Amino acid sequence: MKMNWLLLRGLAREQRHWAEFPNLLRAAFPESTIHCLDLPGTGTERRRASPLSIGAIVADLRERWCGSVSDEARLARPWGVIGISLGGMVAMHWSHKHPADFARLVLINSSTGDLSPPYARIRPSALAAGLLTLFAADPLAKERRILELTTRLKRSDLTSIALKWSELAVSSPIPARTVLSQILAAAFFRAPRSLPAPALILSSGRDAFTSAECSQALAKRYQAPLVVHPEAGHDLPLDDPEWLLAELRRWIC
Repeated sequence: MKMNWLLLRGLAREQRHWAEFPNLLRAAFPESTIHCLDLPGTGTERRRASPLSIGAIVADLRERWCGSVSDEARLARPWGVIGISLGGMVAMHWSHKHPADFARLVLINSSTGDLSPPYARIRPSALAAGLLTLFAADPLAKERRILELTTRLKRSDLTSIALKWSELAVSSPIPARTVLSQILAAAFFRAPRSLPAPALILSSGRDAFTSAECSQALAKRYQAPLVVHPEAGHDLPLDDPEWLLAELRRWIC
């Protein structure tokens, strides 16, 4: 199936944190439009307040999506949405509220409050480390800690990416209030009873942030295929983008 893709990042991340994945996705699907949107309070929208509910985040994103993508482009071919973690919650709610918008959903290491307990959605050790990291003074040390928590990158790659991410953090800082607002929005999010489009659930076997049980619960709720990467961490697109692309090709084709 030929389709365009909308990409949504997760907690305290912006579209540049996709790294090379959008370019790789564009190369894999050369006829597709690849579109990224920053959640309110991050990236291009960092000066704006982050809403306290997933519904309000969806309303904000959809207004900007409709404003930045022409009606002709949105209607010319089906769109799919790829959401990681918090972005997956946004994708579920968006698809449920506006069923004509997306023909496919890809949910990566996501969760909902009614299907999984809080300690599975954010592991206690990850929550403690994350809160401490939130107020770290040194941007490079902060980004290293985040990557150590969310990825399984080799040390050399981790150091290189941490340097890039620290430069983003200095030039385009994500306010602490945005992170706290996003955590609250995620905490109260509940799964739609059904989704109007087929979903692919992807999970990471070495995710230190969110338990794999959360993806299992989503797959069961939506009777959707679940594919587990045995070695990746929470940030699957960063750890192994080629694996992710292969699963997309297999599912779409």
